[in-house]
Amino acid sequence: MDHRRTPSHQPRPRSLGSTVSSLFAPPSSADVAQSHTTWLLHAILWSLIPCVILVSIVVMIALPEATLRWSLLTVIVTAVSLVLLHLNRRGYTHIASVLLIATLWVLATGYAFTSGGVNAPTIGGYLIIIFLAGALLRERGGIATAVCSSLAVVAMVYAAQAGYLPPSPIHRTVIVIGVANILLIAILIGAQHWIIRWAGRIQERLRQELEVRRQAESALIESELRFRTVFEGSAIGIALVDLHGNPIETNPALQNIFGYSAQEFESMHFTEVVHPDEMDQARAFYTGLINGQRGQLRAEARCIRKDGRVIWCNTDTFLVCGSNDEPRYVVSMMEDITERKHAEEALQREREFTRTLLDNLADGVVACDADGKLVLFNRIARDWHGMAPAGDPPETWAERYHLYDADCTTPLPTQEIPLIRALRGETVHDAHVVIRAPGQPARHVVVSGGPFFDKNGDMLGAVVAMHDITARKQAEQALAREQYLMRILMDHVPDSIYFKDRQSRFIRINQAAAERYGFSDPAQAIGKTDFDVFTPEHAQPAYEDEQEIMRTGQPIVAKEETETWTNRPTAWVSTTKMPLRDEAGNIMGTFGVSRDITERKRTEEKLLYLSTHDVLTGLYNRAYFEQALAHLTHGEQYPISAVMIDVDRMKLTNDTLGHARGDELLRRTAAVMKAAFRENDIVARIGGDEFAVLLPQTDMRTAADVLDRLKLTLAAHNSGYEGESLSLSIGVATASEYSILTQTITRADQLMYRAKRERRYHIGPNPRE
Repeated sequence: MDHRRTPSHQPRPRSLGSTVSSLFAPPSSADVAQSHTTWLLHAILWSLIPCVILVSIVVMIALPEATLRWSLLTVIVTAVSLVLLHLNRRGYTHIASVLLIATLWVLATGYAFTSGGVNAPTIGGYLIIIFLAGALLRERGGIATAVCSSLAVVAMVYAAQAGYLPPSPIHRTVIVIGVANILLIAILIGAQHWIIRWAGRIQERLRQELEVRRQAESALIESELRFRTVFEGSAIGIALVDLHGNPIETNPALQNIFGYSAQEFESMHFTEVVHPDEMDQARAFYTGLINGQRGQLRAEARCIRKDGRVIWCNTDTFLVCGSNDEPRYVVSMMEDITERKHAEEALQREREFTRTLLDNLADGVVACDADGKLVLFNRIARDWHGMAPAGDPPETWAERYHLYDADCTTPLPTQEIPLIRALRGETVHDAHVVIRAPGQPARHVVVSGGPFFDKNGDMLGAVVAMHDITARKQAEQALAREQYLMRILMDHVPDSIYFKDRQSRFIRINQAAAERYGFSDPAQAIGKTDFDVFTPEHAQPAYEDEQEIMRTGQPIVAKEETETWTNRPTAWVSTTKMPLRDEAGNIMGTFGVSRDITERKRTEEKLLYLSTHDVLTGLYNRAYFEQALAHLTHGEQYPISAVMIDVDRMKLTNDTLGHARGDELLRRTAAVMKAAFRENDIVARIGGDEFAVLLPQTDMRTAADVLDRLKLTLAAHNSGYEGESLSLSIGVATASEYSILTQTITRADQLMYRAKRERRYHIGPNPRE
């Protein structure tokens, strides 16, 4: 028996098919002779059945009238053979042999009686029967069968002579009987001798095989006992699972791990103890294991106990095959490692926490053991040095990890490396080291650390922490650079730059401001205010602006204002002032920049004047007039009167006296109009000799009064002028709030041309027209 015995608890009922199929294989026997006889009988019976069937078919074809008889004979022989096979299978070999010889003898004798006595087939049949009897029943059975066969032949001869059987040649029969007996005796003696020798050799071989088998069975029993002892007493859970995934045997350890009894396991499927997250992987492996696609599996997996608790198991699963490599069942060994996994998870969490803590520190941490081997580089340290630690000796650390003195150029001596100093037992405080890894800017760090010891006071190693002060160093350098740039800026910028405290007193000014304010040195301005420099007309608004900035925190940007002095002309400046804050963000004063824009303002005023005035006359030009017209159109200054004026004889003057005389007429006209119209009236030259005036908030009667004043002014001008008199054609119209102003301009223009044609002034509509 295989120590990995085929799993079986109870004998299962045999099916009809399995019973019939078992007849094809003869059973083995412990007795050598009996085993030989069993095998021979099995072969004879299975040879007899097809021979009888074949002979019956041939006879029934040749002799159709014998179909019933031979069919019956075939059924009887087949049935008897199957019965004898069953007896042989059950171990009744001797009885089956006797019944076989008896059956054949009866059939041969019956055939002789029914076929007319002794003949050749009968003699052949008896010879075969006697030979088989000698082989199956030994010499006694063979002799007994020969005697019976001889007696049967003699009986049939006398029966033939007595008329009970069809007649046959007696002498031939007697001769045949004698020859048959002599032949039979010779055959039996020779066969017996040969069989005995052959059986002896077979018996010795079988005895040896039986001894080997007995030793194998003894070893198998002992192995089975050991297997059963290990299986039952093992602290590791073991399950035997069939090819469908159903447990067929489990040991007590596995039952204790999962909380199921052996009977409960037998009614389950292995997936019922597998965690849902592991299910797909378990099914795939089991299918691959059965199909020969996977080998042995060793894995850690989550499982579910009967009480629903999740546990961790270390599993070792493999397939057991039979002698012909046919899969038989699966063995799974499982060990509960839940406590170990929990401990590992707790340790892993602690390690992960420590690693995360170290990796998220803003400072670099480096440690070594007592032998000087680097064992810890946190993430910051790896980033700063540009690499992870390696098994380098301490004397190579300065070169490998790019350590330099504070000057950024001198390699750090080995004995000055802070970690080596700590390894020597020294406590290190704020040692300045520069890390200059390739491809990275120089990094300034201060290093502190020391040795660490176990509970017995033995030194385990050393650890140092590195704090990055690169930003502080850069800030210091930047501050120095900014202070230098500030001095350059303050000393060379032409604009006035000044800083004031909360009382608007100067705390610093640049050189340009000192020169502008009349100080020979910027330090002379410290403590003074704008009231010491400017007139109150400028100093007071400036003071109020600064106090408002400090109150609200809102700057004033590009404010254009005038600076008034006691001993110099007024100047224009563009001023930007902002709150001055300390490190905490509190407002401690103001600072500002003032740029002299006097020339720009003058230029702007000139450009503005030129863009809105006629250069020749000094009156508004047409562009300004149209802007004013558009503005008044949508305003609230109705009624508005419009005056259109044209200089008479202008073309004639230009043609006969020249354009200079014509320009003089235009200037004289502009002078008369400036004197005649009001300050808020819009007086413009809109063409060569055409002038237009807009009179806001002026009705027709008032416009008539203005026109009378214009006539008087023109008459006074002509009376005081010795040269040619100035003559004007005038048209006036008024627009109410319901009128369209452009139409009023058109109306006034029409009236002006009418006056020119009629050689008189014209104002319309007016009763005085």
